[in-house]
Amino acid sequence: MGARKASFAPQDVAVAESGMAYGGITPVGLPSSWPVLVDAAVAAADLVVIGSGTRGSKLAVPGAVLAALASAEVLEGLGQPLPEEPAAPAPVPAAPVRRAPDDSDVGWGERPAELSESDRRYLEDRPPHWGSD
Repeated sequence: MGARKASFAPQDVAVAESGMAYGGITPVGLPSSWPVLVDAAVAAADLVVIGSGTRGSKLAVPGAVLAALASAEVLEGLGQPLPEEPAAPAPVPAAPVRRAPDDSDVGWGERPAELSESDRRYLEDRPPHWGSD
């Protein structure tokens, strides 16, 4: 393009001069004095979706249609590709819990008649398959 930056026409000017609704302005049917800049990748695309002149609908046209418009200028590198999102790291599988064969009971000896709070919590938190591996 040979320019540092490009600007769009103000909304009220674009609507008045194109005769189309803002948010649905299409390159097809624009005033011939308006340049239509088309990225080369868009011109080569099988189908692109553009406005239809109203907000409520869109048109799917071959990219070649846009490149063939009288005021179209196809430019290489006009659009910027989106950066690829980094792949999420693979989840690390949890290691199976292995217990010693003699760990299937609360410990050696008899159970105390009165369980302390920490004994109760220890027994309540034990999985139902305790010691089955």
